[in-house]
Amino acid sequence: EQRHQFWENEGNVLRRKHPKLNRYFRQHLENLEEEHTFYKARRVREAEEETRIAAEAEQLREEQQDYYKKWQIEDVVYILTDEEKDVFNKLTNDDERDAFIEQFWRRRDPDPNTSINEFKEEHYRRIAYANEHFTSGVEGWVTDRGRIYITFGPPNTIEDHQGGRYRRRYEEGGLYTAVYAFQRWFY
Repeated sequence: EQRHQFWENEGNVLRRKHPKLNRYFRQHLENLEEEHTFYKARRVREAEEETRIAAEAEQLREEQQDYYKKWQIEDVVYILTDEEKDVFNKLTNDDERDAFIEQFWRRRDPDPNTSINEFKEEHYRRIAYANEHFTSGVEGWVTDRGRIYITFGPPNTIEDHQGGRYRRRYEEGGLYTAVYAFQRWFY
């Protein structure tokens, strides 16, 4: 803009004194305006690129934090001990958290000589089973049956009860009551 003002103010004086310079000034001004537009657009593109990269980096950090949070409060919530939870929450970087998770599963591996961690596979199989069979308004792993299934595995025997009139066991208080359908699992 300052260059443009020069053209408007002092350029008029020079043009009157040297008419042949008129074409030169006009061409020079057009070149400057093109150059200004080019660099301005370039700065805008660079700023947009920096903003995009920063947003992607922040999203990646959030996703990474979400991964660790999900692992702690969803994946292993029923098998993570209080001591392990305290240690995990005190870790300060992702490398430490990754090492902790690796050690967590390694400690529970029933046969470390195999390449497969049978406990880990069984644990995630139980979560999938609970989500498939016990989902009712919330994911199956959140329900009471899902929690019990994930923690203890499939029951040895299942006692099914239809809804309606139900005779309670002596330890349940005896007598009759009306109930919804339910199952009693035995381990």
